[in-house]
Amino acid sequence: MEKFEEFAFPNLVNLERLHLVANDIKFLSKNHFYSLNNLEYLFLENNDLKALNNDTFFYLSNLLNLNLFNNKIEKIENDAFINLIRLTNLDLKNNMIQKLNKFQFKHLISLTDLNLDNNNIERIENETFYGLKKLINLNINDNLIK
Repeated sequence: MEKFEEFAFPNLVNLERLHLVANDIKFLSKNHFYSLNNLEYLFLENNDLKALNNDTFFYLSNLLNLNLFNNKIEKIENDAFINLIRLTNLDLKNNMIQKLNKFQFKHLISLTDLNLDNNNIERIENETFYGLKKLINLNINDNLIK
C-alpha cells in the first residue's frame, strides 16, 4: 500500500473485521479508524509500525482482538489503548519494545490474553499491568529481562 490516508473508511459503519496485513504501514492516528465503531477484529501484523501514539485506537471501542505482531514497535505511549474497553486479545509479539511503563495497559479492563514474546524488553516498571483483572494469559518469553 503506497499511502494509507486518514478517514479512508468513511461509510463502513457495519465493518467488523479489517485486515491491513503486510502493507508497509509506518504510522497510525485515530483518524485512520474514524467511523469504524463496530469493528471487532483488527489485523495490522507484518507492517512497519514503530510507535503507538496516544488515542491511536480511540474510535474502536468495540474492538475485541488487535494483532500488531511482526512490526517494529519500539514505543507505546500510555494512552495508546484508551477506549479499548472490550479488547480481550492483544498480540504484540516480534516487535522491538524495550520498556513497559507504569500503567501501560490500564485502559484494557477486559483483556484476557497479552502476548509480548520476542521483543527487546529489558525493564517492566511497577504496576505495568495495573487494572488487568481479567488477564488469563501473559506471554513475555524471549526478551532481555534481567
